[in-house]
Amino acid sequence: MKILYYSSHPHLNLASPAGYGTHIREMIHAFGQLGHDVKPVIMGGTTINEGDLSIKGRSPLKQMAASMVPSFIWETAKDHQLLKFDKYAAEILEEEIQQFQPDLIYERAAYLQTSGVEAAVKHRIQHVLEVNAPYAEERVQMQGNSFYAGKGVEIEKKLLKGSTKIAVVSSALQKHLSTTYHIEADKFILTPNAINPAHINYSLNRASDIKEALKITHKTVIGFVGSIFPWHGIDLLIKAFKTISASDSSLHLLIVGDGETLPLLKNLVQQEQLQDVITFTGNIKHQDVFNYIACMDICVMPTSNWYGSPVKIFEYAAMGKAVIAPDNIPVKDVMHDQITGLLIQPDVDSLKTALNQFIENKSLRESCAHAFKRLVLTNYTWVKNAEKVISSITCG
Repeated sequence: MKILYYSSHPHLNLASPAGYGTHIREMIHAFGQLGHDVKPVIMGGTTINEGDLSIKGRSPLKQMAASMVPSFIWETAKDHQLLKFDKYAAEILEEEIQQFQPDLIYERAAYLQTSGVEAAVKHRIQHVLEVNAPYAEERVQMQGNSFYAGKGVEIEKKLLKGSTKIAVVSSALQKHLSTTYHIEADKFILTPNAINPAHINYSLNRASDIKEALKITHKTVIGFVGSIFPWHGIDLLIKAFKTISASDSSLHLLIVGDGETLPLLKNLVQQEQLQDVITFTGNIKHQDVFNYIACMDICVMPTSNWYGSPVKIFEYAAMGKAVIAPDNIPVKDVMHDQITGLLIQPDVDSLKTALNQFIENKSLRESCAHAFKRLVLTNYTWVKNAEKVISSITCG
């Protein structure tokens, strides 16, 4: 089958170290592994400079500009640019379709972008829409209102109605979209985030060198890996760790990654005088991620939203680590409390209890780690997701 993988958003780059970048690359690779001819059309670009690998929010210049303009006007201007860009993207997509003649367009959905589904309808090509969030709703909640907010809802409905199938990352998101837009249940494919076992590359020698350099060789290491934004709850992790480490000098907290709230978190650690027991690595090379996870004994995802599938819990699991994650529907789609990990409420006390449970009960820690690793390697790979997509198209 000839599959055109389409990402219309101008800011989503194929080479990004962020979770979305992994998702795009791995799905393209998975379709190829299954023997399909895949043509990526990535409007956000396919290469990135080494200096741009840090995951951050707005640049200082943009922050200054945004602070000088009323939020509604700023956000409206951004949305206007997205709509304008989609017209340009449609022209590029049309050329690619004419040249490649795909049997399927697999599109990563984006806010206000209709070019993919419109092209599929025009050329009568089957179209699978990958939806990772309730985009219209998320956009207003995270960035503020816009003149085009209502249009965003209309476009989201158009995308969902016009697609052949809809791949969603959680059952919570499926229920929300189905109820909100009156979409029949059999149109959805549940494809949580996943891992590629072949890409879990690490070196025990490199991990040992990292631990020695950070002076944590003989410590029980609690860790987080990922982009650092307010909604990831790293502040909760720091506060919970402060309490448990006060009575246990064998513990160390390792926070790997970069993001807009990193400076605030560093200030918090200094205020609490925790510099000796908490390490921030900042941005690291993508190829080093699993070496840092290898240094950890307990891996934590403190919070996540109600609809998304956190890719990090799958990477933690594939590395055979004990995982603590939020007690929400997307996580419970793949994890079971006390069996494949510990599920927590988004507060310090719940996180502290879970940390203590894993620290004090090594057998539980190991059994959960082994069970989750086995589950992920069996059921939650990118190839499995690609197989689900192809099966939904070929079997109706």
